[in-house]
Amino acid sequence: MATGLTGINHFATKDEAFLAWDASDDAYLAGLIVDRPRAESAVRAALWAMTTTAFASEPGSRATVVREVMAHSPGVAAQATQLTRKVVRAVEAGIAARLGLPADSHVVRLGAVTAVAALTVTMRTAEVGAAERERLLEETCRVLDAGFLAVQPSEGP
Repeated sequence: MATGLTGINHFATKDEAFLAWDASDDAYLAGLIVDRPRAESAVRAALWAMTTTAFASEPGSRATVVREVMAHSPGVAAQATQLTRKVVRAVEAGIAARLGLPADSHVVRLGAVTAVAALTVTMRTAEVGAAERERLLEETCRVLDAGFLAVQPSEGP
């Protein structure tokens, strides 16, 4: 998620520019998760944040372009895996901040990998149309909320 134009020129290939990620991207994604309404589960907040950033499905979005590049260049798949790991780290940071738990706690890690994996599966399935994608995203959130709504923010040390 290259956030500035100055960094684009150092990439060896166009494909690498789509897979760029830096600390400001972590902070941005984590902030989106923290700022969601408190009535939402942390996992639902993470899913929302990812659908508006790293996994947006609109034509021309980074995720759509990455999928297209991967289809024509299998070597990019390993880079995309690295990007997914970076997204998981950012989601962990957001969930941790939202719940007041350490980023390396089991609940935080479980929530982050669950949210990223669930969204990945949903977006692959939902390449049909916007209405079906929205329905599947809501269904994904309902299923995940059933397990994660019970996890409430920490009261502090």
